[in-house]
Amino acid sequence: MHITLAHCWRTWTVLGAMASCVRVRSDRHGRDGRERLLRKPSDSESGPIIGTLVLLHGMNGTGQRLRNEIFQLTHGGFEDALEDAGISVIYPTASEQAMVMQVGRCWGGVCREENPHLAAAEDPLDLYDLNYRLVLQPLLQELDETMGLEHVVVAGYSVGGNMVAQLLRLGPKNLAGLAVMKGTVHRDPELWAAIGSQAPRLFLMTGSEDHVTLASDVQGIAKEMREVGMQVTVAENQVNHFLHETEVMDLADWAILTLNSQDFSQG
Repeated sequence: MHITLAHCWRTWTVLGAMASCVRVRSDRHGRDGRERLLRKPSDSESGPIIGTLVLLHGMNGTGQRLRNEIFQLTHGGFEDALEDAGISVIYPTASEQAMVMQVGRCWGGVCREENPHLAAAEDPLDLYDLNYRLVLQPLLQELDETMGLEHVVVAGYSVGGNMVAQLLRLGPKNLAGLAVMKGTVHRDPELWAAIGSQAPRLFLMTGSEDHVTLASDVQGIAKEMREVGMQVTVAENQVNHFLHETEVMDLADWAILTLNSQDFSQG
C-alpha cells in the first residue's frame, strides 16, 4: 500500500542494543520505488507540520544505518527535537546502482574508487547525477506537491554532504536550505554568482581534526559565497570526521530555525 508523505503513521521498531522504541515507517514502495526511511510527527501531538528534513548517509551506508547511528549518538534527542518543532525526517538510501563493497551504497565522488564498474565511468560527476535523477529528484517532486520545497531542508554527512553540495548545481533553488556536514564544497564562483541570493540557505559544518574532507578553507568558501548574496552559516568544531552528538544537534537547531523562518500554511 502506498502512503504519501501527507499521511501520518505509528509503527514501532526496536533499534539494536538501545532497545528503545520510536515511531518510524520504512517506505520501500513509494511513488519512485526507492528505499527510504521516514519519521513524521503526528499533528495531534506536535502541532502542525512545518517542514521536512531530508538527511543523506555517507559512503558505504544506508538511510537505516545513519538513522540508527544518530539515534544512538543523541539517545533519540535529535528526532525528539525535530518532532517537537513539527519537522518530519526522511533518510533516503542511494541508488542500488551505487553499491559499494556489496554492503552499502554511496552518492558519488570517492565511492567510485571502491567499485570497479563505477571507476570505469568517464565523468566523476556521473554518480551524483545518477543519484539525483533516480533518488532525490522523485522525492523532492513528491515533497513539492505535498508541502512545497520552500519547507524542505536537505542535509548530508560526508559523501552525502558532497551530494548536497551538488544540489546547488543539480537541484531546485527554492529549497529552504542545504546543510553540508563534513562534505566537500568545490569552488564554483560562476555558479555562485549566477544563483546569488536565490540560493537556499547554507549550513557548512566542518571539524578542525577532520583529515578526510580537509575542509580547512570552509571560511574562505563561505566568504566568497556571501559576497554574491548567498546566506551561509559555518560551524567548526574540534572533532574528527566521525559524527558527534553536538554536531547532530547543531543540525537540528539550524533546521528548526531555517524552517521556522518560512511562512508555512497547511491549507
